[in-house]
Amino acid sequence: MGLKLFDEPDQYGKTPNAKGMGKKPQVPRFMKKTGECNIRQDSKEKFERFISDFFTTMIDLPFSIFMLSYVSFYVFSWVIFSRYYWLVNDTTYERPVCFENVNSFKTAFLFFVETETTVGYGKRTITANCPEAILLLIIQCLAGTMVDAFMVGCIFIKISKPQNKNDTLIFSDNAVIAIRDGKYNFMFRIGNLRNSLFVKCICKVKFIKSKQTIEGEFLPLDQRDMDVGTATGADKLFLVTPMVIKHEINEKSPFWEMSCTDMMAEQFEIIVILEGVVESTGQSSQARTSYLNNEILWGHRYDNRL
Repeated sequence: MGLKLFDEPDQYGKTPNAKGMGKKPQVPRFMKKTGECNIRQDSKEKFERFISDFFTTMIDLPFSIFMLSYVSFYVFSWVIFSRYYWLVNDTTYERPVCFENVNSFKTAFLFFVETETTVGYGKRTITANCPEAILLLIIQCLAGTMVDAFMVGCIFIKISKPQNKNDTLIFSDNAVIAIRDGKYNFMFRIGNLRNSLFVKCICKVKFIKSKQTIEGEFLPLDQRDMDVGTATGADKLFLVTPMVIKHEINEKSPFWEMSCTDMMAEQFEIIVILEGVVESTGQSSQARTSYLNNEILWGHRYDNRL
């Protein structure tokens, strides 16, 4: 989104000069520009948490890995139950026939598929001679119902997730600080590329910076709200055209005691959260991005896109 440079002084009367300010330090991101959290958990703890919430883990998998897991679930169950059907109906020893016309792994596999899909047995049928065969059939029906419900639920949620909608909610690559209506404001731009609206849209902004309390306690990634018009309702957006969201730099702002030079030396991150409902589907969605100190331009404004 276009930026236009204005040579405006900061609140201390200093005019930003790129040649004299030095290079802004690189700060590790708490959140990526795409909205993904850049936090890495311990591998053992991460594995245990993912297994305890396996359904959500499956939904969060990349689509290619999800489809591979989907196919693997069914192939594994097919092979296991087909093998058991074949072993139960082993006619090597003198024993009653448990399944008619099931005399190899291929025919056992066909019997399993016919049972699982309820297409009808035809020539391959179960008899009443073997209790273990009847028990195996019951187990297959119960397990098949569970697997079908689990996988169909995963596929439905995976397809209906409004994640792709977030790709059409775009944020400006850089935030700016400039004078508007006689006051300094921190500003960024949001736009919706789709024709369908993003309704009940609310914008929230967090200031992330490590701090030390007066008692000496160190608080990593301390979060502080940045007001973008909560009292006036300006944080509730009607996102039809690209909008510039502003945060007034006043006594309550984390930027109040920062000059342009101070901002270049500080290590902080600003998280922007946009929440709303996708009009076409009625589903809630959230888009996020972040700005580091080296992505905030002092004395710039956005071009008019209308």
